[in-house]
Amino acid sequence: MKGKQLNSAACARCPTSPPSPRPLPQLKELLPAGRDTGKLRAFRNTMRRYCKSDSIAILEEEIGRLLREKGLTLSCAESCTGGLLSHRITNTCGSSNYFKGAVLAYSNQVKTNLLGVPEEMLLKYGAVSSQVAKRMAEGVASLLGADISLSITGIAGPCGGSKEKPVGLVYEALFDRGEILIKRFRFEGSREEIKEKAATASLEMLRERLGIEKDEV
Repeated sequence: MKGKQLNSAACARCPTSPPSPRPLPQLKELLPAGRDTGKLRAFRNTMRRYCKSDSIAILEEEIGRLLREKGLTLSCAESCTGGLLSHRITNTCGSSNYFKGAVLAYSNQVKTNLLGVPEEMLLKYGAVSSQVAKRMAEGVASLLGADISLSITGIAGPCGGSKEKPVGLVYEALFDRGEILIKRFRFEGSREEIKEKAATASLEMLRERLGIEKDEV
């Protein structure tokens, strides 16, 4: 049995290539005109977190802008995040103007040899502790000559947790020209999610320190 012949006129109407995608709307096009209420600001904040458009100022970009304006430099000391915090900071174009560098202090030996964390402190409090987070932040600021430094130490899981120090426990410190801020977190999720949440929390600590209102980012 012979197959049916295709209608040449119908084939002529078929596009030879897929249509070009429509451009995504700009943030201002998504917001109704009028008074910028709290709900609109919350919506704008959400959009800026998840959209990577050049027209949308994300957290890392706003932090970079403030650091440049204030003439301040930044460094990081990371353990459980494995360099993710530094990765996010350096995703911003021009970050070399303010970002000095980072130390990936995954082992206790590196924490001691490079960041100056005493072995006695590690034995007494453990690597995941507020004391060690503080010394890590102070150590990397001194090592790299930065005005501000961030440090993260924690347990990303799924192994390594205990009753006293469960998976998701993270200590973060911010050193700012002699002053120290330390926070304790308990994150939930997969290993990757905990690392991402820890990095975001550290950036938000810095944002608050620089005086950036949450609604502006």
